[in-house]
Order: sequence, then structure tokens, then C-alpha cells
Amino acid sequence: MSIHFSLPTPADFEVLAKPQDIAVTVYVETAPNVADADRAKVSFKSAFDDALNQLEDAGISHPVRTEIAQSREEILDSDIWHKLSRSLAVFVAPGFSEVFVLPNRIEDHFDAGTTFSLGLLWRSVTQIQEAFALTLSANEWKLWHATPTARATELAISGDYPDSASDATNRGSAGRGDDRLSGDPYDLYAKRVADAAQTELAAINPAGNIPLFVFAEEQLLGRFDVRKEGRHLELVRGAADRLTAAEIDEEIRGRLAEVNTTITAAELANLGEIDQSRVEHDLAAIAHLAAQGSVEAMWFDMTQDVWGTLNPETGEISYAPDDSGAFTPGVGELFGQIATLVVAKGGRAVAVRGSDLENWDGPVVAHLRFALT
Repeated sequence: MSIHFSLPTPADFEVLAKPQDIAVTVYVETAPNVADADRAKVSFKSAFDDALNQLEDAGISHPVRTEIAQSREEILDSDIWHKLSRSLAVFVAPGFSEVFVLPNRIEDHFDAGTTFSLGLLWRSVTQIQEAFALTLSANEWKLWHATPTARATELAISGDYPDSASDATNRGSAGRGDDRLSGDPYDLYAKRVADAAQTELAAINPAGNIPLFVFAEEQLLGRFDVRKEGRHLELVRGAADRLTAAEIDEEIRGRLAEVNTTITAAELANLGEIDQSRVEHDLAAIAHLAAQGSVEAMWFDMTQDVWGTLNPETGEISYAPDDSGAFTPGVGELFGQIATLVVAKGGRAVAVRGSDLENWDGPVVAHLRFALT
């Protein structure tokens, strides 16, 4: 059994996308505390047993069933249930057992067939799973960083900045000298902290694609709102002086799904503003274009399944007949297979939940690198 505490890579997806004789996929929501971990283990065992029942109905041999069941017991007996995670993704086949410890919440789900179900796993790597935080009060301010694999920790500040509202009124930021600027001291303080945060975070994340959560009381938060420049900003109202790292991390994790939805909605809205010859909705066409390396980005609804086969060389797809079962050799979930192909060709694949998006025109849409002629 291999346990991954980092997000799956494109190479991982290529391995997982390969057809199997028998494939069991289980996603389970979890948390590191004892009560939630115990619940998750019960849910995992129940889902895995349901998958085993489907395997039996499909006529698998007793030795294969025994091997698959043994992998279940190894996973249940491991210590992964008390690690920092919000979900586990488990993939088991004869001679193959992979577990991914994930930072985002995924609803309990299982599949049994001849390929692994990867749509929900794509959600973990195509959505933002980290964030910065700024805790701001009149007396102090601090920067934090929550990563996909670790709780929020305080960042060391490299520059020389005002450390409180009173300090901001008595001196300028580093290099400006004692300017004793006039005006509302809280407005001045918020501006100086906003400038400082922008400088510090730009050194860590030059692209500015990691969101910033600002924890502050209204008196400061309202002033800080107008300071945002590019980086997505989430405002959390309330006293920030006594917030612990665990409380900051919990607030971030609880809001990241909403942040991702907001960012995705903005990206999709932008598709309506560009040349529509660079937008494609037909799955078969998207698959052909993906094989040619012509897909810049692809959004697909992870809650819907379209089964069939994909030729990764040509992009040709064949839809599975309605009466074909999950155990039909070569048949797999097409969205995940095409997403893997898009990423392998240098594009970006984004798993969405269509019901979260007001103007979703799915189940799939692609932004092309070149206009179709």
C-alpha cells in the first residue's frame, strides 16, 4: 500500500487512468479528531463492502476477492485516519493499492469496475487548496500560510513595518523615514499593513493566485477592503487578537470551497466575453482537440459520469452502450480520461460542481488555444 500526503501529480493520474481487471474506488470524508476518524472508518468499510458485493455479482474469483478485501483491512489498520485531512481517496486493484490524503472535503462515494473513478480526485488538484491569512488588530498584525498538507503557521516578516496603529502614525514604512502622515490613524494603519502584506506575499507567491483571508474587526476591515489589488480577498469579521492557528486554519478550510466557486464562476463568465470560436462544448470535439494539444483549459462537472473509451493518441472516443456495465473491459469515465489528456498536453483541467454555479452551461466546456476555422 502506498500512502500519498501530497496532492496527486499528472504522473499519478496517468497511472490511475490505466485500465484494470478489477478496480475499486472509495472516497470518504474524514477529519483528524477521534470521533470523525471513527465515523470515516465505518463509512469507508461500508462503501468498500458495497463495492465487494458488486464484484461478487460481476463474478470475480474468490482469490481476487480475498486479495481486494485484504487491502481494505490494511487501510483500516493504518494510521492515516488521524492525519490532517478532510478526505481520503482510495484506489485498489489486484496488486495495486494507493491512498491519497486530501485537504478538501469530498462526499462519500464508491465505484467498482475496470477503471478507477477519478472525477472527484481531480477536484483536489484543480481547486485552490492553500491560502494566506492576515490577522489584524489595532495592537498587532501577523501573516499566516495554510498549505494543502499543513495547518496554518505564522510567517516570518522580512521587512520593517509599523507593528500597530499607534506605530503607523509615528513613522513611515521602511525607507520612508518619520513622515508623521496626517489623517485617520486606522486608515493609515490599514494602508501600511496592506502594503506590507502585498510586499511580503509577492515574494512567496509572485503570481498572486493564492487567496488572502483578512481577519479583523469592522473598524479596520472596512478600510482594508478598498486596498485589494489582484489577489482574491476574503474578509472575516471579528476580533483577531486571540485567534489560534487552529481557528485560523479551520476558517480557511471551511471557506475555500466557496472561494474556488467564486473564482471558477469568474473564469467561466470571462469565456462569454472572448471569441466564441475558442470555446467548445462538445465532448467528442474536446477530446480530439485535447489530443492535438489545443485545449488551454477544460471545466467538467465532477458529479456527472459519461462512460466510454478514449484513444489518447487520436482523441477518438466511443460512448458505452446504455446496457454496458462498469465491468466492460476498456470502458471508463470519460471526463477524467480527457482531463488527464488535457493536462498531459500542457493544459489545465478544472473539476466543478455544476449545481454550485448559477450560469453553468455544462457538463463540459473548453477554452481553446486557437480559434477554430
